[in-house]
Amino acid sequence: MVNGKSHKQGYYIPINKQKYVGDITSIRYLSSWENGVCKWADLNPAIQYWSSESAKIKYKCATDDSIHTYIIDFTFKYTDGTILLVEVKPANQTVLPKASKGKKKSTVLTENLVFLKNKSKWLAADAYAKQNGAKFVIWTEVKLRQLGIPCG
Repeated sequence: MVNGKSHKQGYYIPINKQKYVGDITSIRYLSSWENGVCKWADLNPAIQYWSSESAKIKYKCATDDSIHTYIIDFTFKYTDGTILLVEVKPANQTVLPKASKGKKKSTVLTENLVFLKNKSKWLAADAYAKQNGAKFVIWTEVKLRQLGIPCG
């Protein structure tokens, strides 16, 4: 759930098929936010090409000290040559969770473990991006709204 709403999942069919790198029949989105990003990239003249779930990065997770694979939500190449690797997340999932009145200790523990796992992914994605001439960013509802992407 994102902000109390059910995830909208499905497959995006691009209008500008030549801009998508990959199989245009399998552009999967896992939320209405991701669907909005697909539409934004597809119709944005500043995007030379884009892909979804194409960057796969190995990372060592801080929670279990094991190697996992992180699949980044989007890759965009702008017409000016800039390459962005983009993760779409609610803002409240990008900061360390805190205990609050009425919140179970087990919930706080789970939230902290998820945050640590995400932080491990993001550090690996940032290093990967730098090694490949790109930049890794996390787009929250704040950035989505700035871009004119609906986010509830």
